[in-house]
Amino acid sequence: KVAKDENTMTVAASDGGHSLTVEKDFRPLSFSENARVEGPVAFVGYGLKTPDSGQDGYDSYGDFDVKGKIVFVLQYVPESVSVDRRMHLNMYSGIRYKATIAREHGAKALIVVTGPTSPNAGKLMPLGYDQSLSGSGIPVVSVTGAVADMLFKGYGKSLKEVQEQLDLENPHAEGAFDLTGVTAHIATGIEREQGSGRNVIAYLPAANDSPTTPVLVIGAHYDHLGRG
Repeated sequence: KVAKDENTMTVAASDGGHSLTVEKDFRPLSFSENARVEGPVAFVGYGLKTPDSGQDGYDSYGDFDVKGKIVFVLQYVPESVSVDRRMHLNMYSGIRYKATIAREHGAKALIVVTGPTSPNAGKLMPLGYDQSLSGSGIPVVSVTGAVADMLFKGYGKSLKEVQEQLDLENPHAEGAFDLTGVTAHIATGIEREQGSGRNVIAYLPAANDSPTTPVLVIGAHYDHLGRG
């Protein structure tokens, strides 16, 4: 769960400083590292990197240096690609995977937004749980569309304009760049609770009591209700 008193985020942008509110403007994700970081913010498109080479490959980073920076990326994959291309990129689109790639490139933290051309545009991502108690090595937070617009305010184009070109995989689209003059301070605190639960099982007996007559067995798990 989110330890509200331990999660803070402030942004210095072109229009001044902003103090954000946890669960309203930003939310740490379940695999976020509990840490306190500060640094300049750089936008890196969809934050994707596939192991393929050539035409099938995708690398949001290229030669762009994010060492010591806070990386800001879009959730999901480009929206206007073919079905086959989407299926391929989806294998590498998990936020934990994007956080790993950002960390391996030397980033201090990862900020994620659901972009204006994506489903659920601008909404905070749920805290979620991905069946692992391990962290990602860096703080990872989701922000609203309003916060993303704030980060882009001093840039020459809106986030929507940039995303539309990335969605088309326009080779001339600028996909990785520093948001000049934008810095962020992020502190994250996630409490990972462990406990014991009981699976529920029941059965509906058949009309007759013959051992050879099938019965209907019903099972349920607490994780189906989002409790684990």
